[in-house]
Amino acid sequence: MPSSFGEAGGTVSLWDEPAGKALQMPAEQVRLVPAADGRVRCTFSYESLPKGD
Repeated sequence: MPSSFGEAGGTVSLWDEPAGKALQMPAEQVRLVPAADGRVRCTFSYESLPKGD
């Protein structure tokens, strides 16, 4: 399940934590829905992203 979301220029970037890589797709193909429980926090950490050269 992707754990980070961003949009720019009509393209959505999702960080797929289990796969350890980014997934990109047209924004028109993405649907965001509210979480069932708003008290649950995302466990994503930017520290887990690969570092650039």
